[in-house]
Amino acid sequence: MSSPKVRRAKSTAISSAQARFNLRFLTARLNRPNRNHAHASPLASTEQQPDRTASNQQSDADLQRRNAYLSALHQTSLAIMNHLDVNDLLKTIVERATSLMQTSHGYLYLVNADRSMLEVKIGRGVFSESVGRRLEPGNGVGGTVWRSGQMLVIDDYSAWPNRSSYYDDIKLHTVIGVPLKSGRRVIGVLGLAYLDRIHTFDKDELSLLEQFAHLASIAFDNATLYTNAQRELGERKQAEQALIESEQRYRDITELTSDYIYLMEIVPDGRVTVRGISGGSTGNNGYSLDEMNGANGWADVCHPDDQQIVTEGFRQVIASGQPTSIEFRFLTKSGEMRWMLCYMRMARQQHRGAVSLIGAFQDITARKHAYEALRESEQRYRSLFDYTSDGVVLIDMEGKLIAANRQMLEMMGYANEEIAGRSFIEFIAPDEVVAAQELFEARVAERPIPRLFERSILTANGDIVLCEMSTGIVYDAQGNPLYSQTVARNITERRQAEQQLRLLSTAVHHANDGVMITNATGSDTPIILYVNDAMCRMSGYSAAKMIGQSQSMMIGTSTDRRETAHVREARVRGVPYRGEFLLYRKDQSNFWLEVGIEPIKDAAANVTNWVIIARDVTARKQQEQQLLHLSTHDYLTDLPNRRWLEDCLARLLAQGQTEGENALLFIDLDHFKVINDTLGHAAGDEALGFIATLIATQLPAGATLARIGGDEFAVLLEHTSTAQARAIGERLQALVVDQPFVSAGHTFTLSLSIGMVVIGGQQSVRALLFEADTMMYVAKKHGGNRLVAHQQS
Repeated sequence: MSSPKVRRAKSTAISSAQARFNLRFLTARLNRPNRNHAHASPLASTEQQPDRTASNQQSDADLQRRNAYLSALHQTSLAIMNHLDVNDLLKTIVERATSLMQTSHGYLYLVNADRSMLEVKIGRGVFSESVGRRLEPGNGVGGTVWRSGQMLVIDDYSAWPNRSSYYDDIKLHTVIGVPLKSGRRVIGVLGLAYLDRIHTFDKDELSLLEQFAHLASIAFDNATLYTNAQRELGERKQAEQALIESEQRYRDITELTSDYIYLMEIVPDGRVTVRGISGGSTGNNGYSLDEMNGANGWADVCHPDDQQIVTEGFRQVIASGQPTSIEFRFLTKSGEMRWMLCYMRMARQQHRGAVSLIGAFQDITARKHAYEALRESEQRYRSLFDYTSDGVVLIDMEGKLIAANRQMLEMMGYANEEIAGRSFIEFIAPDEVVAAQELFEARVAERPIPRLFERSILTANGDIVLCEMSTGIVYDAQGNPLYSQTVARNITERRQAEQQLRLLSTAVHHANDGVMITNATGSDTPIILYVNDAMCRMSGYSAAKMIGQSQSMMIGTSTDRRETAHVREARVRGVPYRGEFLLYRKDQSNFWLEVGIEPIKDAAANVTNWVIIARDVTARKQQEQQLLHLSTHDYLTDLPNRRWLEDCLARLLAQGQTEGENALLFIDLDHFKVINDTLGHAAGDEALGFIATLIATQLPAGATLARIGGDEFAVLLEHTSTAQARAIGERLQALVVDQPFVSAGHTFTLSLSIGMVVIGGQQSVRALLFEADTMMYVAKKHGGNRLVAHQQS
């Protein structure tokens, strides 16, 4: 048997973006409409177009097939680019590839981690049982493509000497393998097979498959990056959680070690050794950390009357094994007496009966003094308790209500005797009971709690009142907690107002009309305080770029200064304003806004801010301008029309210009009908445009050329003497005769009949145009191609 034919396809891979561009370009070429002249006569004859040649038909067929290929590639690329799960993506790649190349059999190899083997990840058709099989470099189609990095086409696989033994029991005919690459490195091989025939591929099909493989490689890279990112994100979250837990432990330690921390060792014979661990309080008592340590330690500096209290505290901890706290007076190095709160607990049982205590003490002198001051100001406190505008409730350390002031009772709808002795939980909204209990327990245990918190309380009539609260513990002279004092402020109406304000703010922010708020300092250029999304879209500026800038930042050279003056006047008077402005975007393009400006006033009727509501009316303005232009200009030549000319003449007559300063030339084309009769009205329209352009190039600056109608034109010459006007008319006549009109192989020599009138003493525009028209007809009556001027009487 002869060796089977093996073909290698030259790489022509292109990006998915290029494929989409080609598709759009080819589709546009196929769908491009024929353009016909808008003024073609319905009676004009048309010539039979010749049949397309066989070459053109073949080009169209090739173009349509290329379009179909690109369309299929476009749809396929969209299908695979949206997959981020790697396994799902690989399955989709094989499914789309087999569908694209019209076969039911395909597979996909991926290179393993150490790049020593290829492994089948996805199999379809006869390869569905091949998942997990491996190939070495150079073995089979996959190994050969892996080694070469190029597409490989086997016309008859059963006769190919390098075939893999895995597929000896399958009758494979045409097999094609194409590499999947990440950069220049082959990361996998996509394979397709045909069982029933030897399938031949043209260059377009091979190019299509290579483009698909390139897109599949990009999609695989994206999915791999996404998977790695998700794994890294999970690991990062675990690390962050561990950090949070570590931080919490550190905070616990910090709370314990914020003051002087000590370790006390007591041996059976009663000797005590103190070792300071942290010297948080040493700065207050004057002793160094070393001076606080030793056989006797800080116990020697206790006030003599309190040493028994300290000793009993140690004995209690040792006997019970339970932590305790005591207060004692401490003598500083300078002899000053300060109050200390000491915490202590068992640390460990040592050898031969020795025990260790660990504890901390903190300076509570300031708190003691505060308690004294509190007792001295008890009457003042009672007054504040009764007459403050906020509600105050006292709760004992077991959570029972003791009393409430008048404002709190009015808020709750109860009398003092109705709440005394009841648990505060009874007055908390059901869904907040657990949180309220936890916060109270934290407060009693003197753990950190929020300075301000919100709580919903139940009133006597079943209503719910939202309160902003703060709470604290009240102690007696010995530092023992007496009760919790909670201050409550009714914020129900405030929260409702805030909610309404948020809803309003959201509505304003997402409104279709632009909204801007400025200050009202009296300056000519108020400062922008707020803009919504619509205003940002209209102007092209971001909110960050506009806020803090002058309101005039969008005013440009073409903005009507009269309108800006009206705005300043309204601002001075403190009244609303309505108007339209031509403003400028960030990219310096202009746009029209319909603006309403409203003052915001305080209770004293002083303007505090200005609110500007703006709507983009650029499209309407452009339509108005187009309609205005169409009303004053000829649709064919875009020259001013008769209406425009009459307005100009009226202006000159109203100004009372003297004779000899202005002139009017009324022009008619001689022999123009011949062109219409010979070539049709389309050629006639072309001739009119030709003559209009020819005349316009010869007119002096300031002259106005208008099309009056049909083949009639007019030239208004301002500040021009009679002799100059006649010279201009004669020059136009000579130019038209010297420049014949050529169309469809026909040459036409045209000429001008001109009637000239000097503007000055006429009574009306109508009379002036009648005189010019009359002079023109006189010129035509005498054979045309001449200028006849009206003689002033």
